[in-house]
Amino acid sequence: MQLVGLEATIKFDEATQVRTPARNIFSALGGKTPKTKLREPGVTIKNEKEKFLISWHYEECRIVLEETKTHKECLDLVVNIIQTIDSVAPVGTMQEVRLETRWLLPAPSHDFNSLNELYMRMMVSPKEFMKDAYDSSVIIDSETDDFVLHHQSGPMEPSQLLEDFLEFKRDKLPGVFIFLSVGLTHTKVLEYSREKLQTLFADGLHRCEQHAEDFHKIWEGDL
Repeated sequence: MQLVGLEATIKFDEATQVRTPARNIFSALGGKTPKTKLREPGVTIKNEKEKFLISWHYEECRIVLEETKTHKECLDLVVNIIQTIDSVAPVGTMQEVRLETRWLLPAPSHDFNSLNELYMRMMVSPKEFMKDAYDSSVIIDSETDDFVLHHQSGPMEPSQLLEDFLEFKRDKLPGVFIFLSVGLTHTKVLEYSREKLQTLFADGLHRCEQHAEDFHKIWEGDL
C-alpha cells in the first residue's frame, strides 16, 4: 500500500470557539455579547512545493500533507504545526480529533473494468440490480475503543483521485488502482496538550496502518 495523503483535523470545543477577536471588540465597545459565534475569516496556507495545506478557522483546524515522507515524519510535522498555532491562538479544548490516511494499491494486471469486476466479487454480495454496475465502492463506519473508524475503498483511476481526494497534482500514478481511505475519529472532549495530541495521533496512525495492511492482504495474488 502506498500512502499518498494524510489529513489531520481538530474541531474546537465551543468554549474555544467563542474566544474570537470580533467578540472581544464587541464586548469592549459595550455591546451585549451575542450567544452565537461571530463569523470571521480564517487562515489558509497552501504550499505547492512542499505539498501541504493548513486551514484554520474558529471551528476547526485542518492540515493536509501529500509530500512523500515517512509516516512518523508526517505526524511530527502535523504536531509541530498545531503547536505553533497554539502559541498564537490557543487550541484550548478539543471536541473532536480526526486522522485520515489515503492509500492506493496498484493493479497492473487490470484495466478499470476488470478491476471493478474483481472488486465487486471480493467486496460486495452480488444482487440482480448490480449486474450492470460500472463503478463501485464500499463505505463502512465502525467503533473501536474510543475511536470511530471510517473505511472507504474502490477501484479508481488517477483523474478521480486528483479531483476528489488530493489537494495537489501528483505525477507517476498507476494507470488503475484500488483506493483506500482510512479515518480514525476520537470524539471524547480533551484539553489540548502537545503530548496528548502526539499520543492520540500515533495511536490513530498505527490503527490506520494496521487496517491498510489487513485490506492489502485481501488482494494478494489477484492484482
